[in-house]
Amino acid sequence: MNLQTAESTSILVCKLNAALDTQLANIQQDCEPDELKQQRRLFATAMAGLLNIANSIYHEHPSLKPTQMGGTYVLPYSVLAQSVAQLLGNT
Repeated sequence: MNLQTAESTSILVCKLNAALDTQLANIQQDCEPDELKQQRRLFATAMAGLLNIANSIYHEHPSLKPTQMGGTYVLPYSVLAQSVAQLLGNT
């Protein structure tokens, strides 16, 4: 994968992970314990898949590994702002 495509894919993975994390927090407030357990398992599967995508990118392009994951790449402000807004419920 070329660097430009790898970077845009990495950013997308970060956005999707943040969105799933935020949604899981919302679901936690609205589900019965058994349903929440099932939803957590499903979300964990999806997030693990995203992590596999990210790790394959960072293996090929280590310079794209975000600082949040121990790398040197600084995510664009818009990605971080979107993630914070989702966490605060401002989306």
